[in-house]
Amino acid sequence: MSEIHNLVPSCGKCNQSKGNRPWKEWIISDANLSPKSRGVTDLDKRIEYLIAYEKWGEPTLVDFEAVVGKEKWTQHWANWELVQSTMREAQELATEINGKIAKSYSNRC
Repeated sequence: MSEIHNLVPSCGKCNQSKGNRPWKEWIISDANLSPKSRGVTDLDKRIEYLIAYEKWGEPTLVDFEAVVGKEKWTQHWANWELVQSTMREAQELATEINGKIAKSYSNRC
């Protein structure tokens, strides 16, 4: 399930760092890329804004599988895993290519 109150605006890398932890726990943690670990100085103000945002209403829990059906939800996660594994393979290949190119050019100097 997903819950709107645990969503925070962030870049992809920060979002990955946060994972499924509660936003406040992540912000003040020493997790890689958390605002605290990056030295953000106005954490209290940011937390204040997010708490105020949360007060607009009760969170809406969404059970995606119940809404779209088990088959579609399973298909979605299979596709998600395929994308993730393809990206990992692409990164490994890019790293290998980068290394070979760097080695090729360092041999010329």
